[in-house]
Amino acid sequence: VDFTAYCDAHGEEASLALVSRHENIVTPIVNQYGGRFIKTIGDAVMAYFEQAENAASAGQDIMKAVEQDNAPQPEDQRMRLRAAFHTGPVMMKNNDLFGDTVNLASRIMGVGQPEQIMISRAMIDALGDNPKFICRFVGTADFKGKTGNVELYELLSKPLELKEKSKSKIVSDGVGAAQTAAPQKEKLIGGKYSVLDVMASLE
Repeated sequence: VDFTAYCDAHGEEASLALVSRHENIVTPIVNQYGGRFIKTIGDAVMAYFEQAENAASAGQDIMKAVEQDNAPQPEDQRMRLRAAFHTGPVMMKNNDLFGDTVNLASRIMGVGQPEQIMISRAMIDALGDNPKFICRFVGTADFKGKTGNVELYELLSKPLELKEKSKSKIVSDGVGAAQTAAPQKEKLIGGKYSVLDVMASLE
């Protein structure tokens, strides 16, 4: 998040050091869960996993590792990562991935906030009621070029976060004038809680 601004403020050497910190954290965790690196896009990484559970576990562990790495750092040296996961069919050519699944994952990440793991409805369905994965409905977004609204969810990564965010307002993090979904009752948080209402917050 805001890597370009970091580069402008701190210069090339500090920016390369931050990228190295990022790689040292992300690479072993992705490998641990059987992920396959596709490419690096500037300060971002694209990888794919054959199992949705492995992808979600990797995302949670990366966020925890980044938090630990940031702890001794001054505020202006801390990494602010965001991640997104989507599941579906892809096309592969020359060790690269193409298709709607890839494009939607990129769009979903674009509306995420720092320290946030955004996931799609397809990921929610793939994870099922596994208690390891605590998720909450965030809102819907009307992405340009995508028919219909896309449901957005957040995968929480740590116990304290679970307690705090289960009490927070549920808002739409969509782009532009994103439309919020009608109130619905869905099993999300550990199969125990439901969405009772949806509130919109447009910036």
